[in-house]
Amino acid sequence: MEEARSVSGSFPGFLEAGDLDGKDVTLKIKLVREPGPDDKGLDGKPMDKPIVVFEKARKEWVLNKTNARTIRLLYGDQFGAWKGKTVTIYPTTCKAFGETVACIRVRCVNPDTGEEPDLF
Repeated sequence: MEEARSVSGSFPGFLEAGDLDGKDVTLKIKLVREPGPDDKGLDGKPMDKPIVVFEKARKEWVLNKTNARTIRLLYGDQFGAWKGKTVTIYPTTCKAFGETVACIRVRCVNPDTGEEPDLF
C-alpha cells in the first residue's frame, strides 16, 4: 500500500487557496480558456466560468467575478490581452453562501512595475 503524500496531490484539479501555502504567488498567464465538457466543480456540475492557465503551473484556476474585475483593472477587458502578463495571487478568506471560506484573491498591483492601476 502506498502512502498519500499531500492533500493537494490527492485531490488534483483546479487551484485552491490551500495550494498557495499562505504566501503570495506571482504567476504568468499563458491563456484564459472557456470551460470544456470535462471541467466540473466540486459538486460535479459543469463549470461555467473562464479558466486561467498559468505558465509553469500544475493546476489551472477558475476565475470568479471579483478576480476577473481586478485583473481587468490591471490589463484590460479582453482575455487575449492578459496573455504573458503576471498577476500576484494570495490566499485569504471571504464570505460566500453565508459562511467564511478560504479563497484566492488578486493583488491590485502590476507585479512587473509595482504600480496600481489608474482608476480614473
